This record gives sequence, structure tokens and C-alpha cells, in this order.
Amino acid sequence: MVKVQLTMASLNETLAKLKKGDNTASKLLTEDTLYINLNKLLANMDSLVKHFDNNPKQFLGPLGQSQRKIERQRKKAARKNSVVQKK
Repeated sequence: MVKVQLTMASLNETLAKLKKGDNTASKLLTEDTLYINLNKLLANMDSLVKHFDNNPKQFLGPLGQSQRKIERQRKKAARKNSVVQKK
């Protein structure tokens, strides 16, 4: 019975700290900023992965290439994308 009372007292103390709102755990429970920022991060990561899947040469191609060649490839890809978007 004493252990139950100690456990309940400890739980009540922890809950009181969470309700007070001046610590990280209470902020995670009460503010939605972290949730919103994580959703934005995941959306940006999804966009990046899709871009990588569609244009792997843009990320992997520059290894060992000259800057001039990279710029030519980017211009060519931009022209190609603009033609595709117009259709």
C-alpha cells in the first residue's frame, strides 16, 4: 500500500510539472510548433526525394565534371522542362 501511495505521489508531482508549462516536456505536449515544423520538414524531404528520383544526374553527375559542362546540362534540362510544361 505504501508503494502505491509513493507511486501516486510521484505521478502527481510529474503531472504538476507538466501542467506548469516551464519545461520541454510540457511544451511538447501543449504547443503544436514542433508538429508543424516536422510536417514542413517531411514535405520538403518528400519534394527533394522526388526531385532526386526525377533528376539523379543533377545530383550525381557533377562529380568529376567541369563547371562549364554542369551549366550546359542545367540549361539543357531547363529548356527541356519548359517545353514539357508548355504541353
